[in-house]
Amino acid sequence: EDLFYLMGIDQALWRDAHLTQRVKAQRKEHRKYQWQEEGDILLYDGRRHFIILARSLLIPFGLLAIVAALYAAMRGLDIPVSILTAAIVGIVVFIPALIWFVVDYFNDYFVVTPLRVTAREKIAFIYEHRLEAPLDQVQDTTLLTSFWGKLLNYGDLRIKTANAASQIVFDHVGNPTFVQS
Repeated sequence: EDLFYLMGIDQALWRDAHLTQRVKAQRKEHRKYQWQEEGDILLYDGRRHFIILARSLLIPFGLLAIVAALYAAMRGLDIPVSILTAAIVGIVVFIPALIWFVVDYFNDYFVVTPLRVTAREKIAFIYEHRLEAPLDQVQDTTLLTSFWGKLLNYGDLRIKTANAASQIVFDHVGNPTFVQS
């Protein structure tokens, strides 16, 4: 993508290089996921809307605020607590929680290729589940958005397949009308 940016700045420099076609072809052929087959290019590769990550991060920041409030309360009650102790407790609680929620957000993905629709939900060290359906078995898609989803451009895309027991949900996906098309 950086190359495309540079090529767009001064096209005269790149006109005879013929790199655009080669780079585009290689980018499409690149296999990002182990389950991808040869020629299975990514039409859509995304995650939940960033607001979901922001909402999750309220928990570690809330824990940090609680530690800060406890420190302030203890200082106000003349209970001897050093700032170093409060900082260590805050870091021990805050950093692992922050890492956990960020990793959890980036572990999940939604993918559409010419061959399949895939959704993966993974909780590190605990759980991994990938739902997949061949694209030719997709029968219907339903888009559900809330007030906030319409305002911030995210929603739930429900993908019904020929297998009546199977439904793939792209929950809280950003730009859901684009993904649906």
